[in-house]
Amino acid sequence: MLLAYYDEKRVSDRSIKKTTRRLDGVREEVANSLLEQDKSNPLYALSVMYDDAYIEECRKVAEEIGRVKHLVVVGIGGSSAGIQAIYDVLRTESSPTLSVLSDINVDAFKTLCRTLDKYKSVDDVSVCVISKSGTTTETLVNAEMLLEYLVQKFGEEVYKRFVFISTAQSDLLTKGRRLGAHLATLPESVSGRFSILTSVGQIPMHLLELPMDTLMDGARSAGEEDYDKLASTSAARLYRYYRLGYIEQNVFIFSDRLLSLGRWYQQLFCETLGKTVRLNGRKVNPIFNLTISTARELHSTAQLYFSGRGRVFFDFYSLVDTNESFLPTKTRLDEKYSGHSLEEIESVIYAGVQQAMKTMMLPFSTTTIEEDRAYSLGLFLSIKMREAIYLAHLMDVDAFNQPNVEIYKKHVREILF
Repeated sequence: MLLAYYDEKRVSDRSIKKTTRRLDGVREEVANSLLEQDKSNPLYALSVMYDDAYIEECRKVAEEIGRVKHLVVVGIGGSSAGIQAIYDVLRTESSPTLSVLSDINVDAFKTLCRTLDKYKSVDDVSVCVISKSGTTTETLVNAEMLLEYLVQKFGEEVYKRFVFISTAQSDLLTKGRRLGAHLATLPESVSGRFSILTSVGQIPMHLLELPMDTLMDGARSAGEEDYDKLASTSAARLYRYYRLGYIEQNVFIFSDRLLSLGRWYQQLFCETLGKTVRLNGRKVNPIFNLTISTARELHSTAQLYFSGRGRVFFDFYSLVDTNESFLPTKTRLDEKYSGHSLEEIESVIYAGVQQAMKTMMLPFSTTTIEEDRAYSLGLFLSIKMREAIYLAHLMDVDAFNQPNVEIYKKHVREILF
């Protein structure tokens, strides 16, 4: 993973270093958590990759399921965002198919059923139902609908193709056990948005035949001094922009494979830092909004950003791609493009956008997922989780709760029941 920065003049190296020193205590706490691997500590999310026994538990569940052609993940937010991101970056032509049921979407459900209709054997399909609380409305409804469809198609033997992932005391695991499904636990202390390296991500990665071991190696590397310092410096930089009154961080995606990764980070960032109350009970301004753009927006919202709207910090995501697709040597529409590869032209546009931003003195950073994608991605995921925790520390807010999200869930239950 490669990072680079172009800052506005008020965000100086001196100010970043000064802010980073405020993180010495929490960085030491994170370092100690790697040795303790305490599942009752929310920081277990950063040390799970060192817990060999837990990793083996997840591996055994996947081995009991065996090879699949199509995996369906039923879960919303952190229960599915991470595995979708990992799959989109690491999938190959031979990878099993992944479908995700997250929100309540009738058309999406019907489309999934039509896709699953083609499978003749129950062993072709597996389903992971993921909910930390075990009471998430969207997840329970989607799981009920999928169970009904698959039982009608394959009979009750399909239960053995299900994996229920939740906390140990969850009613969801109890009901999954009664069905004869496979069960996996998610530590109570780990928030959904920080759960990607737990069973929430590990079991689906195994079933999708993705290089999980290499990804976990990258995640472990984030615990090294230089990489942890990188996470703390990034948090300090974002904090400086927050203090300067910036209103938006725009993640600018230059590869469709990274779009889901941007959405995973969007949830991590907004749920961790979108708080209005400090740990001491006093009010605090929430962090700036995080939005996502793609290269398509160069011909839409880019006009707004480039016009000098101000107080927007950009973060470019790109992917090293060694596969090249060339235009014909004799082009029919414009000879200037003959012989160039699509990857070359994309990289030139990428460079041109950044040069334009420098000309207009718009601050930005760049994040590149390198050729060893699994290792680089694991490193990215772990660094970003550290960054969010460190930034929450600087803002003096609880990194692991989400009190405002619970409000809509409360009203849904009141209206339904």
